[in-house]
Amino acid sequence: MPYPYFGVGFPSDTNLYLMLSLAEYVTATRDFGFLDKVLPFYPREDGKTGTVMDHMKLAWRHQIEDVGVGTNGLIKLRNSDWNDSFIAEEKSIDKNLALAQTEAEAQSVLNTAMATYILPRFADLIRAHGQADWANEVDAQAEKFREAVRGQWNGRWYNRALLPNGKAIGADRIYLSLQPWAILGGVPTAEEELILDDNLYHELSSRSPIGAVMRWPPVTIERLEKPGTATNGGVWYSLRFPLIMAYARQRPDYAWEEFTKMTNLAHAKPGQALGV
Repeated sequence: MPYPYFGVGFPSDTNLYLMLSLAEYVTATRDFGFLDKVLPFYPREDGKTGTVMDHMKLAWRHQIEDVGVGTNGLIKLRNSDWNDSFIAEEKSIDKNLALAQTEAEAQSVLNTAMATYILPRFADLIRAHGQADWANEVDAQAEKFREAVRGQWNGRWYNRALLPNGKAIGADRIYLSLQPWAILGGVPTAEEELILDDNLYHELSSRSPIGAVMRWPPVTIERLEKPGTATNGGVWYSLRFPLIMAYARQRPDYAWEEFTKMTNLAHAKPGQALGV
């Protein structure tokens, strides 16, 4: 069925962030009692309640069954997958892109890469709560997603998304958003990881004194963000934290340089704007 383009929407990443947030909170605080806390379901006026884990079971089913998985084994993109303007950008590039079909069938390598890192941590949390069968199901799905992302390796980096017509977005430009998650999720071989590290550094990190740019090269299209800004080659903190973690595995020198570029000191230096 077609989903709204903007407005109510059908994002494909929200459950993943919920799983990650819960796993990190409980792991850090050891507040396992929170998992049994009773909370209302939406809408509150219906009076229905459930434990945090009851809510999470619904979130899991929504991710797998409603958001769904595409023909290449990747999580479907729906109308946004972290980048709210992604489909709008692609529509600006390809005027013939069918929005309803794209929202129903396009696949997100980004969200699938995120899942390779998030789901094993969520599974550990479930297992600690005494639900081994569910944890095994989550772990098995994580491995399927890992294999699906491996299929998007183009020899330099991972493609960003697949459109319904089979076109791979990101084959001709590198997108930062998904690459670190693939590394952290154990997708690449050790050799591929080093290749990816070097391409991330030379194509994205080295282009700006204030940190890795979101993608390169940017595009110049009517009504799209100016090249070198926002999602069209700008700098985003939320993408650079996982990048630092990913670099640290085999290239700690890259990780340290990226970290120092994030500091307020680096951003306060005169002339530290990205030139495109």
